[in-house]
Amino acid sequence: KVLADANQPFPADEVESAATSEDGCLNGIVVSPFTGSITAPIVIITDPSQLTADDLDLTGKILVLDQGYATAARHFNQIARLILPYGGPLSHLAIVARATKTPAIFNIGTNILDRQQGKNITISPDGSIRQDVEF
Repeated sequence: KVLADANQPFPADEVESAATSEDGCLNGIVVSPFTGSITAPIVIITDPSQLTADDLDLTGKILVLDQGYATAARHFNQIARLILPYGGPLSHLAIVARATKTPAIFNIGTNILDRQQGKNITISPDGSIRQDVEF
């Protein structure tokens, strides 16, 4: 699902749970629209203290959060994309992502948290995510 107008929420009956398609892609909800696919390494954050580490380099990377840490917003100017396993277009980070024009996909499912740090994944504007190996 893609949020066609960043100023309008999805109708409740259109919000779906994350699903894995037949081709092995994860599918989520695009909460901050973007054009063009991107392939970049992922950085998975599972503790908010990781966002304050002095050696944290998110430049051009895909930031995967295990939950919606508000402190992640200060890194939006560095990251290529934002992914969360849960959430929807009305969540705080989705609203901030749209306001800062940070491309984001939410509700992708917890399988994304099992990916290898630094592994390249490809994110498409339709909300699908593909990795070199199946999820």
